[in-house]
Amino acid sequence: LAEPVSFMRAPDRPSSAQPGGRHALWWGLGGLLVLGLMLQGLYHERDQVAVMFPELKPVLQSACDVLDCRVSSFLRIEDLAIDSATFKQMGQDSFELHFAVKNKGRFALALPAIELTLTDLSDQPVLRRAFTPTEMGAAVASVAAAGEWSATAYVRVRSEAAGVRPQGYRLLIFYP
Repeated sequence: LAEPVSFMRAPDRPSSAQPGGRHALWWGLGGLLVLGLMLQGLYHERDQVAVMFPELKPVLQSACDVLDCRVSSFLRIEDLAIDSATFKQMGQDSFELHFAVKNKGRFALALPAIELTLTDLSDQPVLRRAFTPTEMGAAVASVAAAGEWSATAYVRVRSEAAGVRPQGYRLLIFYP
């Protein structure tokens, strides 16, 4: 009988080596890596998870107390829109801006900042000013799902500082 070729023979193993032990080690290590990846994703998306699963918010906040982070209101600017706005002159160099921001989404969202741009007759920017919700006296940090947030800001424009008298305005909402 011819002897089998060397690569066809079973490898020489010591009797103490068990092939199943090595597989279990690799499966355990893989499971730990997947768990770590899931925890990292949970940490990164904690605001969205807290909005989608409100019952988890206390657990996430407790974890953030240990990890030195915080669970904030959800940021999703594409679900917010300026619903209405008025800009009227109150005095020689003072104006009142009143606006309403509507949440078109299914979740409560963080209040945005507002950028007011004053324009001249040819719609060119004359002055810009950004207002944070805190500067506008917001009592809450978020606007409810399908809700509305309205605020009023008072603007004072010195005519010598602007160089040109403002004739129009533009509003933009954004998250700083």
